[in-house]
Amino acid sequence: MSAQPARKLEHRIEETPQQRKKAQVRLVVDHSGQRKAQQKELIRESNLKTAFAYLAAVVLCSVVLGLGCVYVNGEATACSQQSALLKQDISDQTAIAQSLELERAKLRSTSRIEKIATEELGMVAMGNDFSTIDIGAAKPSATVKSVAKVDGNTAFSTLAGMAAGEASALLVGDISLVSSR
Repeated sequence: MSAQPARKLEHRIEETPQQRKKAQVRLVVDHSGQRKAQQKELIRESNLKTAFAYLAAVVLCSVVLGLGCVYVNGEATACSQQSALLKQDISDQTAIAQSLELERAKLRSTSRIEKIATEELGMVAMGNDFSTIDIGAAKPSATVKSVAKVDGNTAFSTLAGMAAGEASALLVGDISLVSSR
C-alpha cells in the first residue's frame, strides 16, 4: 500500500433536528476502574477505623482492669493493716483486763478485808463476845450472847455489840460471796 494524502470526504445527509438529537454522539468515559479503586479505598479506611475502635476498646478495658487490680490490692493492704492494729488493740485490752482481774482479786481478798475492818473501822474479829441477828426468821430478832461493858454504860455497849455483830455478819456474807464466785 502506498501512502496517499488524506482527503476529506463529505457526505451530507440532510437530517431533521430530531434525528440530529438522536444522532449526537456522547463521549462516555469509563470510570469503573477508578470507581473500584475508590470503593476499595473506602473499604480499607472503614476496616482501619473498625480495627482502631477494637484496639481502643481493648486498651481501655486493659487499663480499667489494671486500675481495678491496683485498687483491690490497695484496699487489701489497708484492711490487713487495720486487722493488725485491731489484733494489737485486742492484746492490749486483754493485758489490761488481766491486770484489772488481778487487782480485783487482791482487793477482794479476805485478809485485806479483815485488816481494813479491824484496823481502820475498829471492828473486832469474831470471838466469844459477839452478837448474831437471825435474818431468816419471820420477825426480826436480835440475840446477844454476851455484852462487853464499855465504861459501865450497858445500853451503849449493847448497841456496840449489835453493830459489831452486824459487821461480822456482813463480813462473813462477803467472804461467802467471794468463795461462791
